[in-house]
Amino acid sequence: VFALTKLKSTVLPIDVEKLTIKATLKDTKASFVSKYEPRDVTLNYGKNKIEIKVKAENGENKTYTLNITKEDTRNGDSTLSSLSINGRIIELIGDTFEYELNVPLSVSRTEVTLNTTNNNARAEYQDIDLVDGENILIITVISENDERAEYRIKINRIEMEEDKNILENITITGYDF
Repeated sequence: VFALTKLKSTVLPIDVEKLTIKATLKDTKASFVSKYEPRDVTLNYGKNKIEIKVKAENGENKTYTLNITKEDTRNGDSTLSSLSINGRIIELIGDTFEYELNVPLSVSRTEVTLNTTNNNARAEYQDIDLVDGENILIITVISENDERAEYRIKINRIEMEEDKNILENITITGYDF
């Protein structure tokens, strides 16, 4: 419980989730405006603007604003530390979020392996079925404090040397290899 008497701006620790705002009117003929009266308030991380509105006897409204900041020590890193698609490593470069990758026609679906720089971040994507030519894979990384980064990978499914003359299997009757 925090006393906010005559306080207009403050920073509260990260573990404070709710505040009870109490206020009294000097003039008995004044009233609080609905939804802006003293109340319980759930705090978000970062800045919170809480308004108390009072309606005077003459109908004039006055707004009192409390600016309360809830400390936010969550990590904002929304980057990848490693990324490979179908075993092909993509060299990640700083703040670059667009990459291009060529894969042979024998690859028909993406298989993504990745790690986020921040262990508490998460990555969202869906492996895609590849068509001949250009395909776009989007990977969104979301940090602890909801910062987002979008990686856009252009995957070109094209005929490559490894598609040609590939011996799938060989059998010789009468011999055990």
